[in-house]
Amino acid sequence: MSFLRALWLTEASAAVLLLSCALALAIFSAVVGGSSMLGAKGSAEITFWYTLILGAGPALLFGAPIYAFLRSRGYQRVWIAAALGAAPGVFALVVEPQLAPHAFGVGLVVAVGTHCVLAMVRE
Repeated sequence: MSFLRALWLTEASAAVLLLSCALALAIFSAVVGGSSMLGAKGSAEITFWYTLILGAGPALLFGAPIYAFLRSRGYQRVWIAAALGAAPGVFALVVEPQLAPHAFGVGLVVAVGTHCVLAMVRE
């Protein structure tokens, strides 16, 4: 598979999975955080945009190109995807520890999910 085809598939898959993860977290936040000062709608909106904005950079500018390069060379493995997904969590752990669980969770779901989706794509 050429690098550009692998990049396109990886970027598209990661973007859809990041949107799905942001939506799922927003729904969870609306249910759990509905009694907060922001209310259910405000809590869901903040969680959705927070996840999407903070996750787009690492997923689309860091993880997807590296994974696409490795995929184009035949080195796609679930542990590589998991390591790429955990990298933003490690960075957040150093910079802002309170963001680390969110970054680890979203990063791992998006990266391993992208790996699983791309495993079904014909080369």
